[in-house]
Amino acid sequence: MPDFFNRMKAHHAGMLAVFFLIALPAAVFMIRCLPPEYKVSSSILIRQGKRQVSPDMKPELTVLHSDALAEQVLAAVGAEQLFPQASQGGRVQQFQQRFRVQPVQGADRIVEITFQHPEQQLAVEVVSAVIRLIGLELKKLNEPQASLLEEELLLHRQQMQQAQNVLAMFRQNSRLYSDDWQMQYLEIKRGRLEVVLEEETRQEQELAGELAKLRQQFAAFPVGDAESKEEFLQMKLYRQEIMRKYDAKEPLIASVEEQLKLLRQQIQADKAVERLVDQIAQASAAHAEQQGAKEAVQRELNQIARSLQQQAEQKKVFSSLEAEVEESRTRYAQQLNKVEEIRKAGMKEGYVTVIEQPEPSEPVRPKKLPRLAMAVFFGLIGSLLYGFFRRLPGKNQL
Repeated sequence: MPDFFNRMKAHHAGMLAVFFLIALPAAVFMIRCLPPEYKVSSSILIRQGKRQVSPDMKPELTVLHSDALAEQVLAAVGAEQLFPQASQGGRVQQFQQRFRVQPVQGADRIVEITFQHPEQQLAVEVVSAVIRLIGLELKKLNEPQASLLEEELLLHRQQMQQAQNVLAMFRQNSRLYSDDWQMQYLEIKRGRLEVVLEEETRQEQELAGELAKLRQQFAAFPVGDAESKEEFLQMKLYRQEIMRKYDAKEPLIASVEEQLKLLRQQIQADKAVERLVDQIAQASAAHAEQQGAKEAVQRELNQIARSLQQQAEQKKVFSSLEAEVEESRTRYAQQLNKVEEIRKAGMKEGYVTVIEQPEPSEPVRPKKLPRLAMAVFFGLIGSLLYGFFRRLPGKNQL
């Protein structure tokens, strides 16, 4: 053993250097680089309820340690902010690990609440939320009616969210992003089309009048009988129609030409009759075209009328859904006021009295002395290993 220490002394300078090279960075890392944790504490007085006769506060402490209270606190403060990496079940477990409830020794029904977290402000919010919510939980423990009100509040909240979802879905499906703007646009378009329809109708009536005059003139021509003249006119109109559809070499056109030739001979039509019939055919084609244009405008107007009617019906349904959402919000707000009154009553009626407000302390982690001791330990191990390897045979030249 003396020989061992004597050999170690021969390398004391190197061992001391290794010690500081390991211990100093380790101490800096464990003290400076590790995130601090803050401990927030508060003291509250829990008074005995009307139905609670347990002097050891076992029911109250059970409520404070319950997962139900932990879930409410996580929901109030924000579970993702407190424990972003954990799942829902893991967040409750982590909360319980950092949350402490301890009756104060020598004080009747006084409890100290503590919570540790890297974020100082979040730790304060957690303790404040516990104090705020424990009043309601104790109220529910002593007065079951409070529990029923809480359940009704949850039901009203679900109904409100459901009504909002239905309204949003209806708005998206019906494309009611700006229903007033759509109605105004359709009304303007309908007004313009009504002016166009009026003009198209006027022109169609004028062409109909001209066509009627030409037909009267044709009927007054002293050629053939009335039936043959009408047949000749209809055949002319038919020829004009099929000429627009088919090629001139179409056999049907040749057949119609043969029939026209026979009818022309039958009524002894001269050039004046032919010219008048051609005018009637042209006027009839113009009248048919104008009538088609008028009907197209009328169809567009009918479509706009249906769209306006549909918009009005959708707006009516939308207003009804909006009223339902507003009504559900009102019911939820009223129920929330009742629950808040109970929560405040839990404080005012003596269920919970805050003795010491939540205040953060100095960082409780990392603790300096244990970290420094660990750094010194690592430095000693490193220096001893250095001396041990230096005294091995063949290492003296190192």
